[in-house]
Amino acid sequence: ESTRELFKRGDVAKGDVIQLQAQLQDLIAQEMTSQQATNNDEQDLKILLLYPEKTYFVVKELPSVKNDLPTYHAVLDSAEKNRPDLLLSYAGSEYAQKNLKLQRVTAVPDLSLSTTYESANDYAPYFWGIQASMDLPVWNRNQWNIKAAKYGTMQAELTDSLTFNTVKNQVTNAYCTLLLTNKQLNQIDPQYGNDLNEMMNNAVKNFENHNINLLTLLSYINTYNRSEEHTSELQSLRHL
Repeated sequence: ESTRELFKRGDVAKGDVIQLQAQLQDLIAQEMTSQQATNNDEQDLKILLLYPEKTYFVVKELPSVKNDLPTYHAVLDSAEKNRPDLLLSYAGSEYAQKNLKLQRVTAVPDLSLSTTYESANDYAPYFWGIQASMDLPVWNRNQWNIKAAKYGTMQAELTDSLTFNTVKNQVTNAYCTLLLTNKQLNQIDPQYGNDLNEMMNNAVKNFENHNINLLTLLSYINTYNRSEEHTSELQSLRHL
């Protein structure tokens, strides 16, 4: 608004006003995008943790991570033991094996024997009887169900192989990303963060002392924000 007043008096060019308007619209768009991303993350966490819809999360700064990275085989072994999709696939394979065993057992018809007893009546003083029963049909010996169970185990084994191969590729890709991210973080000068803050503080002081205009200050702010976002993204990738 102050720049608009300066433009009306002819002290600044119209291009400066338009640039500031563009910067403002860009800032509003970034704020909306950031807020929407936050809302989506909160929604996912509420669903996973079974939290009420009015629960909100407070973000805390992540602790520093040691440079010692786990080995690739340790990461892959952990994924094989803990990945829910792989564990679900293994459970399906175990179910298929047990179902095949059950169908083979039922191939032999069960023979059931029982006895009956009736007390005295008008025409027979006592009655003892023996009953026998057997599952039918006898001759096919449950072959169709056994064959279906065999195909079920074959399908389960293929699913296990496909799921494990998917997990290995995902772990490999994530581990390569981790190595690259860690390398980039290690290349950042430890003093860089302090220098960046000092640059920003000097820019604000120069603006307050009227040594630079608002557009120049915004240029410093954009540089500062891009650097902080890049560093935060690298750190979040290493934590993931």
